[in-house]
Amino acid sequence: MRSNAELRKEARDAVRGRWLWRILLVAFALQAIGQMAMQVLARFNQERGIISAGELLMKKISALQQGLDYALPTRDAYAQMWVASGFEYFVGTLAGAIMMFGLTAVTLRALENREEGWLASGFGGFHRPLGVTALLFVQNVIVCFWLLLLVVPGVVAAYRYRAVWYLKCENPDWGVLRCLGESARMMKGYKGRAFRFDLYYWGAIFGIALFACVGAAVMSFDNVVASAIGMLVIASAMVAGFYVMVLFVAGRTAFYRELKSVRKVEARNDLPGND
Repeated sequence: MRSNAELRKEARDAVRGRWLWRILLVAFALQAIGQMAMQVLARFNQERGIISAGELLMKKISALQQGLDYALPTRDAYAQMWVASGFEYFVGTLAGAIMMFGLTAVTLRALENREEGWLASGFGGFHRPLGVTALLFVQNVIVCFWLLLLVVPGVVAAYRYRAVWYLKCENPDWGVLRCLGESARMMKGYKGRAFRFDLYYWGAIFGIALFACVGAAVMSFDNVVASAIGMLVIASAMVAGFYVMVLFVAGRTAFYRELKSVRKVEARNDLPGND
């Protein structure tokens, strides 16, 4: 398997120029669609006087802070609240799954430099919404279960199922269990390598966050020049953050493609007569 530095270089070379803008376009478009869906749902609930579980909690906290009593909703209001909250969770998971599928599909095309149909692939999750939603839901449930036990097993579980979205994009007809099982098989023995690979990008993101904090601190000074400098620093940090996130996604894709080729070689070597 090639070194992490070589894989990161491959990712950087792949997302230069038009592929960078294509990935960003798909990401922002899918994010905007998801936000619009959540806003429409929130307005629908607001017009009917239905509050979410989060809103109820915030109102209780606010009342306690002011030393006031908060009247609890009726049983019917509670039922409506939980139904609305459950539907909001479903819509949020649906939007997140479609975005995961779209970004993965476009980034795979970027690494392979396949331009034909790249935009359609970015919105491919809309063709199989329930399948991708079920995949994200089950993946999150498994990872959260391990996180509830201990942090380390949760991180291990997250890396065990790191390849599920690539497998789903390349094999749209695969079910949830097959994607999860194949990802676990592929990542066996390579989870630590993948974690070390990601540390490079997490370090860059942490550095950008510190840079943005410096900008925010500079903006706090009561000075026009300082405010302008602070805004420039924050804007630069945001641009750098978007670029690093694209590189992060591309780097993980390069890692997956390299791992897939390694597993194919291992499979051929395991055939009878190849001793």
